[in-house]
Amino acid sequence: MTSIREIVQDALSQRYLSIDAEDGLRELLEGKCDREDFHAFVTLQRAFLDGQLVQESRVKSEASPNSEENAAKAGSLA
Repeated sequence: MTSIREIVQDALSQRYLSIDAEDGLRELLEGKCDREDFHAFVTLQRAFLDGQLVQESRVKSEASPNSEENAAKAGSLA
């Protein structure tokens, strides 16, 4: 099985997190992870916050026909 570190290294090198990789992370994070995996995951989160990575699931949701409608709904809830 792939480790969290491997998924993070791949995402950082490609500057892209695929839906499959994201699903793999979710599955791995359901179990226990060691310190190195935890730090790798934190690094991944920081890269997202800094705009260094693109998340496929977000790109697809932004491109969906209802994305403007969903954004309007989210804005009205705030």
